[in-house]
Amino acid sequence: MESKTKIYLAAPDPDLNRQLRTQLEGAGYQIQESLDWTLVAEEVGLFGADIVVLQESLIGVVGQLKAEPRTADRPVLLVLSENTDASIQRGLESGADDIIGMPIVGADLVNRV
Repeated sequence: MESKTKIYLAAPDPDLNRQLRTQLEGAGYQIQESLDWTLVAEEVGLFGADIVVLQESLIGVVGQLKAEPRTADRPVLLVLSENTDASIQRGLESGADDIIGMPIVGADLVNRV
């Protein structure tokens, strides 16, 4: 049975983007990828995403999403390039709801989403 959950994916790194998309689509999620990194907050609202998955390089967008009334309640999963205490703390302080570090394990990603 296919999920109706919509995930907005913003990962500027093409390899990471492909990996995340493949794993999430394989789990039955509907994916919308970012078309313009400067418009992530607007695109999330337009797509009606249930969950937002962001690469760490877009950490500043988390605050924009949480400040915008249309997207404030959307859970944000931040994908970290380093799984260190400092990067985890930075991610949590940004307002992300959950964090996953590299390397990505497909089952862990799907369970967190």
